[in-house]
Amino acid sequence: MTQSNPNIIFILADDMGYGDLACQNAVSKIPTPNLDRLASQGVRFTDAHAPSSVCTPSRYAILTGRYSWRTRLQGGVSGVSHGLYWEVAFGMALGYEGWACGL
Repeated sequence: MTQSNPNIIFILADDMGYGDLACQNAVSKIPTPNLDRLASQGVRFTDAHAPSSVCTPSRYAILTGRYSWRTRLQGGVSGVSHGLYWEVAFGMALGYEGWACGL
């Protein structure tokens, strides 16, 4: 990683709607000053899609690089899963380029 590479903060929040943050919705009823400050100082990606109405499949995809509903673990994505098959996931791809990553 070179000095010119920015820091990346990836936030995955359960039960948060697009309009809950004041930086996305001027009439939001939820005060989020710290997240709003982060958003104003960086790049926001606002066109995202979720594979399910629950959070586990999204976390699975971020951690493994796979679409959970196309694996043999479909029944385990909402519970404890064993034998995860890893493809190149987000953090792994950054690590290959010299970034330090952590959860």
